[in-house]
Amino acid sequence: MSTTASHNRRFLLSGRWTPAEIRAIPESLGNVQIAEGEIVITRERTAPQRRAWTDEELMALPEDGNRYELLDGELIMSPPPGHIHGNIVALLAMYLNQAVLPGKLGRVYDQSGFRNGPKNCLAPDISFVSRGKLPAIKRARRPFPNVAPDLAIEVKSPSDRMSLFEQRMGKYFAAGTREVWLVMPERQEVRVYRGPETFVTFGRDETSETDVILGFKLPLENLFQDD
Repeated sequence: MSTTASHNRRFLLSGRWTPAEIRAIPESLGNVQIAEGEIVITRERTAPQRRAWTDEELMALPEDGNRYELLDGELIMSPPPGHIHGNIVALLAMYLNQAVLPGKLGRVYDQSGFRNGPKNCLAPDISFVSRGKLPAIKRARRPFPNVAPDLAIEVKSPSDRMSLFEQRMGKYFAAGTREVWLVMPERQEVRVYRGPETFVTFGRDETSETDVILGFKLPLENLFQDD
């Protein structure tokens, strides 16, 4: 069930308006009516509809460069990231694969969706799934498996709200994710969460570590490049 709230904007009607002129008012302004000598534009704002989505419905969303995710039944759209964000994601994928591939420890994914029930489908910037969980992904035979990544990494863009990250992080841990990283390029820091309220902060001159991938260490000066 959705709710709507109407917001009216009134413009004084001057002169004679033909039906064609009224129809020419952009639809983006809202619903146009004439009442008591004035043009009334009503803009209805509809609260987000929260519901379950099938994999097929999510896959049918437009391929317009945006990232679409499902959070508590609400469809969340994220615009394409900037070049700094994209570079950090690429570097993270490279360094993680260098640690994971030789020992066949699992797989590294880039913005791939993982289910947590019918009303949640989140796609971390980078995720790692250990080898033991890969058969479950293969058996699922669906675009968005109901499997929690062992490690989920989010890179914070300047416009990202911390409250939204905290909401996402809660879903990761509730699903069984062991560790969540928040990479903050503006502060040149990485927060490593091992629980919703437990984290360690590493600065640019330090080396970030994880309990999820044995022996993996990342000097952050390699991630936050100044040149």
